Amino acid sequence: MSRDPAVVLAHTLRPWAQQLHFFVMDHGGAVVRGYAMSLDEAVAEAVDVVIVDDVTSWMSALAMERLHERGIAVVGVYEELEGDPGKWWLLGLGADGVVPASSPPEAFAAEISRARDQRAEPAMPRNPSGEERSAGRLVVVASAGGGSGATEVAIAIAAANRSREGGVLLIDTDDQSPGLAARLRLPLAPNVATALDAHFRRSGTIDSAVHASPSGGIATMPGIAAPDEWEKLRSGDVLELLTELRDRWALVVANAGPRIELLPGHSRARFGLARSIVASADVLVVVAVASPGGVCRLLEWAVHARPLRKSGALHVVLNRNSGGRFAAASLIAELSRAWPLAAASVAPYDPRVPKAEWQGELVQPGPFTRAIDRVAAAAGGR
Repeated sequence: MSRDPAVVLAHTLRPWAQQLHFFVMDHGGAVVRGYAMSLDEAVAEAVDVVIVDDVTSWMSALAMERLHERGIAVVGVYEELEGDPGKWWLLGLGADGVVPASSPPEAFAAEISRARDQRAEPAMPRNPSGEERSAGRLVVVASAGGGSGATEVAIAIAAANRSREGGVLLIDTDDQSPGLAARLRLPLAPNVATALDAHFRRSGTIDSAVHASPSGGIATMPGIAAPDEWEKLRSGDVLELLTELRDRWALVVANAGPRIELLPGHSRARFGLARSIVASADVLVVVAVASPGGVCRLLEWAVHARPLRKSGALHVVLNRNSGGRFAAASLIAELSRAWPLAAASVAPYDPRVPKAEWQGELVQPGPFTRAIDRVAAAAGGR
């Protein structure tokens, strides 16, 4: 190949990146197309080589696979420390070449060309037959205001569909009030953070984070141990994991955090996971307490949720109703004026629910489970 390789540099504060950029501008050997702060930015343009260093936050075994699938070579830059841990980490991920950060720009340019020429042919895709695989359905269960019983509804939806061909996975992606492990008496770890490490860092397996609930045998992935660990769950990473899980299970039922408003300034990332999951759901179920106050909180939640959704249909569960059918019908009528409803279910107060919570079991058949059956059938595509 005679043309200079087109490259993208990982965004870094280390001096090698600017030195290399200035060198190739003056002397050639490569064409810098830009800087990347994420994998998506790294592949946004047609490039031959991506250059990362040993502290690039988005670099992982999965990112390496994605770049190689596109025929893009990866050159790693490492700091020379005792034992060269950065070098061996990059090579372990599958880098096509490595170079010390202290090397002169000429050495960088030579390694870039060598890596480009070595990976001139794109790798075979993971699905070489080209046949489209049918992805499982993602059902997201959110709470309007918290304390509405959304976790219980998510469990009931998974339980009602557990005989479905292809299987059902119940996963706790609520980074604000994770409670699935405590509700079903599951260990706090391994959990969704473990699955993320397995998916992106190839440390262990995703299956190790999946537990069978003691009652009912539902495949369940617990959430983070406490809300102060929320930064472990980056929105893009969790969505990528959910895509992988949908390839494994016909139905994935995910708990989402109750708050989805966009906070100002540096706090904008908070509640970002809940927003992303709500936006990505194939089926969105929101749970609110069946009371005027509960519906008010649901309407406030809807103000933030509607801009996130391309499809306006919404499944609503009004939970713990004690006001009778007429009162429930009035609440549903009020809500339907604000957002088109795919289905609305009214679940009465059922003493079987708190009994099941105390025992860590599934709710026994009764008024609650019958009320959830309609939305469970719709969520599961039955």
